[in-house]
Formats: sequence, structure tokens, C-alpha cells
Amino acid sequence: MRDFEWEGFKTDGPEVEGGNLFETVAPLIAKLFEDLQLLVRQELSLARAELREEGARAQRLIGWLFVSLVMGVIAAELLVLAAVFGVQSIFRDAPLWACFAGVGGCFGIVAILINQLASRRRGNLQIIPRRTLETLKENVQWLRHRRP
Repeated sequence: MRDFEWEGFKTDGPEVEGGNLFETVAPLIAKLFEDLQLLVRQELSLARAELREEGARAQRLIGWLFVSLVMGVIAAELLVLAAVFGVQSIFRDAPLWACFAGVGGCFGIVAILINQLASRRRGNLQIIPRRTLETLKENVQWLRHRRP
């Protein structure tokens, strides 16, 4: 029988079938911690993979949004100028600043509508790794039910 000392408390390990209790439980605890460590590593790996996947998708989306923004600004500038001069040719007595204000207001309304449309489409983008969260919940439930 092996003697163990722990902070002034000395005990002989109780005998169980197959040897000393401490000698039979220690490998089980070590295996439990190895399994837990492997589980945490796998969860982190899954989270990294999901974030990489969603990050690449978000990067493509941002690239397309930037290109559309630049093209839209150029088109809007030309259209605003054309619209302002068109409005002034119709309303010859209106000052140029009033024509710019009216056309600018119309473009502002269109910009708000486009922003609302983009906000609805952005709803599909998931930054939180959903599969990782689901597997973590499953692992926690498994660990709770595994307790003696």
C-alpha cells in the first residue's frame, strides 16, 4: 500500500479490487483531462474554420459593396447635374440652388430606400459560428449527463 501526504494529511490509499484506489483512479482522471483537452481543441478548430468561411464571404460582400458604391457615386454625380439643369430648363424662374435642393432631396430618398434594401440582404451574413455554438451546447449536455 502506498502512503500519500497532502498538506499535513497522511493517508494510505484504500485497497480496491485491482490495487490501490489512487493508482486505479489516477489514469482515469488523466484520460478524462486528455479527452477534455482534445474536445476543446476540436471546438476551437471548428470555430476557426467557420470564422474563416464567413470572413471570406464577408470580404467578397464588402468588395462588391465598395465597387457598387464607387460606381453609384459617379453615376449619381452625373445624374444630379443632368437633373438639376433639366429642372432649371423647365422652371426658368427657379434659382439654380432650388433646383439643386430639389434634385438632391430626391436622390436622398432613393439612397434611403437602397440602404433599407441592403440592410435586409445583410441579414443572411452570420458572423457568430453557429455550428460551433451548437456542438458546444451538445458537449456541455454530454458532460453533465456523464457525471457520476
